[in-house]
Amino acid sequence: MRFFLVYNVGGIIIQSLPGVRLKSKKSGLMSIRRCIEMGNVISNYETMFILNPNMGDEGIKAAVEKFSDLIAANGTIIEKNELGMKKLAYPIQFLQEGYYVLINFSSTPQFPAELERVFNITDGVLRSLVIKKEK
Repeated sequence: MRFFLVYNVGGIIIQSLPGVRLKSKKSGLMSIRRCIEMGNVISNYETMFILNPNMGDEGIKAAVEKFSDLIAANGTIIEKNELGMKKLAYPIQFLQEGYYVLINFSSTPQFPAELERVFNITDGVLRSLVIKKEK
């Protein structure tokens, strides 16, 4: 029977055998303290999403506000650009135009996955992309 040590620090759950150091992909061995510190790193991200123009002005404004509030609650918005209606490069869901929004923000590494999940389940979002910006 194996016994695992379970650490829950700041919402990060780490399991290891007693006396065993955790492995990192890049540097080989790392301590549990280092794993915990990595979970608290703040990085800069950029997201762009395209909204369905058939939502109407109020629907588009509400969707942009929803995503802005979500990002502000989990990080810091650096810059928000509403690029407006633009022609799509190719038809998406038989639409030729979309409402483009670009947001630069900083947050913890766990939040972009949650943001992508929310983009995927929200009606009216034609396409979305979240990338980590280089320093």
